[in-house]
Amino acid sequence: MVPHDRENPVFTYSLATERQALLTTKTLCVVPDKAENKVLAATWNLTNFGIQDRSDNDFALMAEVISWFDLVAIQEIADDLAHLRLLMNNLPSTYKVIISDIGGNDERAGFLYDSAKVERLELAAEVAVSSSDQHYIRMRGVSGSFQGFDRNPYVVAFRAGALEFTAVSVHLFLEAMLTMMKIAGHLRLML
Repeated sequence: MVPHDRENPVFTYSLATERQALLTTKTLCVVPDKAENKVLAATWNLTNFGIQDRSDNDFALMAEVISWFDLVAIQEIADDLAHLRLLMNNLPSTYKVIISDIGGNDERAGFLYDSAKVERLELAAEVAVSSSDQHYIRMRGVSGSFQGFDRNPYVVAFRAGALEFTAVSVHLFLEAMLTMMKIAGHLRLML
C-alpha cells in the first residue's frame, strides 16, 4: 500500500460543521434510518487505512457515517490495525469487526457490523481461483483472460432476524466492478 501525499496546505475543518453537513447529505441522499424490518448495508474503500495520517475528528466523522448502517463492507485496511481500533472506539459498543488476512497490495478487507442487529455466522472465507481453473472463467462483454484476484474477495455469513445471507467485501478494478454490477442487476431481475 502506497500512502497518498499529504495535503498542502493542511486541510482543517470544524467537526461540528462537518458532522452537520454529513447529516444534511444523508437526508438529501435519502439514506433511510435504521429500522427493525430492514438491514442497511454499505461498502467503503477506506483508502490507505492504517498508514495515512488521520485525526481524531476524521475517525469521528467516519464513525458517524458507519453508524447509519447495520453492515459495512470495508477495504484497504493496512497491517497496522491501530487506526481500525481508533475507529472502533468512536462507534457504539455494539459494533464489531471481522477482517481478512493480508492480501494483494498488503491490504485487508472485512466488515463492520452492528451486533445488536446483525449476527456473524460461522462462515468466513476468501474467494480464490486456482491458476489451473482461471481459463474456465469467461464473462460476456469482457475481453482478455482472467488472471486471478489481486485482492481476494472476503466472504462472511451473517444473520439479521430470520434473514441469513452471505456478504462479500471486494476491492476490484473499475471494469471488473461494472461487470459485477451488471451481473448483480441480472440476479435481481431473476429473484
